[in-house]
Parts: sequence; structure tokens; C-alpha cells
Amino acid sequence: MEELLKKFSEQLLNEMDKRFEKVDRRFDEVDQRFEKVDQQFEKVDQRLSLLENDTKDLKEGQREMKEILKHHMTLHAEGFTNLHKYIKKVDHKVERLQKEQKPH
Repeated sequence: MEELLKKFSEQLLNEMDKRFEKVDRRFDEVDQRFEKVDQQFEKVDQRLSLLENDTKDLKEGQREMKEILKHHMTLHAEGFTNLHKYIKKVDHKVERLQKEQKPH
């Protein structure tokens, strides 16, 4: 009887060991899945970081373009103002020459 109990307890222990091994393997599988998920999160973080850098570069480029446009608009406005003044001077000189050439 004692020997039978011993065998039975050994069998139970063996079965428990097998079950624990299965549980350990499942935990290992879950750990591997979590590692894969972590790797995917790292990739997403890297992509977001690149996107953030691209967004910063884009905003900086927009600022630079606005400054360039403002500068060119100022230059064009000054050019048109100077052209307008020059045309007025020419008109004034033409009028004066016409008055001088008219017989009194």
C-alpha cells in the first residue's frame, strides 16, 4: 500500500511538473509577444520622432518663406514707389518743356 501511494504521488508530481512546464512555455510565449509589441512601439516612436522633426523643418521653412516674401514685397513696393516718383518727374519736365516751347 505504501508503495502504491508512493507511485501515485510520483505520478501526481510528474503531472504537475508537466503542467508547470506548459505554463512556463506559455509565459515565455507571452513574454515574446510583449517584446514584439515593445519593438513595434519603439518603431512607432521613431516614426513619430521623424514626423515631429519634419514638422519642425516645415514650419521653419514656412517662416523663412514668409520673411523672403515680405522682403521681396517691400523691394517691389519701393521699386514701384521710385518708378512712380520718376514718372512724375518726367511728366513734370515734359510739361515744363511743352510750356517753354509754346509761343507766347
